[in-house]
Amino acid sequence: MQKLSLIYKYGRNKEEIQENIKVDPFSNRTISKDILLRLENQLSFTYGHIESFNKNSTKTNN
Repeated sequence: MQKLSLIYKYGRNKEEIQENIKVDPFSNRTISKDILLRLENQLSFTYGHIESFNKNSTKTNN
């Protein structure tokens, strides 16, 4: 079986650095209530950090 090249898979060379990731903060606008509830139940420690960051950071508009 032949491996697919990076160019075929991703349209780029491995030496090239592309910044094409859009960061969108957690919010009620971007994440449904069901997903937030699931995160809270299954990853409570991590969810606590997310909640704290959203409340206390100047990077969020909450």
